[in-house]
Amino acid sequence: MVSAEQTVIFERLMRQLNPHSLENETLIDVMNAIFSANADDASVLGGSEVKVVAVDFDINNDETLADVTGLETSSLAAGTKYLVELLLITISATTTPDMDILFVGSTNSTMAWDLGASVDGALIAKLITDEVTLPMDNVLSTVKASGILDVVDTVGTLKLQAAQNTATVENTTIKAGSILKITRVE
Repeated sequence: MVSAEQTVIFERLMRQLNPHSLENETLIDVMNAIFSANADDASVLGGSEVKVVAVDFDINNDETLADVTGLETSSLAAGTKYLVELLLITISATTTPDMDILFVGSTNSTMAWDLGASVDGALIAKLITDEVTLPMDNVLSTVKASGILDVVDTVGTLKLQAAQNTATVENTTIKAGSILKITRVE
């Protein structure tokens, strides 16, 4: 939905172009079409797609990476680039299991991404093929990562996989509300 501020800005700009050619209702219809056209369509430049974990994703006594339900994009076209933003909400009963995460893209896709370290704030540069271990504890935590995905020459999706770093009979959880957002930049 278009905000009141966007409406005012759009109306002002349209009136500067031709102040007498459009009625107010037509201006709002045109503005809604422009602002909402790319909101949920990562296939167009500037368009985004947001995927959200709907139900807690639990990993228990398992070191095998598995797709995180809800964090997989729609099909991405070859020859495109995307800004990738990840926000995970995590928790574990103890510090024993920790959590491994891995981005998986289509064949030949590349991605350089940064993970903000939770202790010292330092950034850790990673590639799409890098599996990363996240420290866990019995505290609800957030993990933020961002990067640029290059879908080189093969159509496919981007998804997140997760596992326990040390198999432990306790839940390591990615909480509902965790988000994967992609925005087409090229």
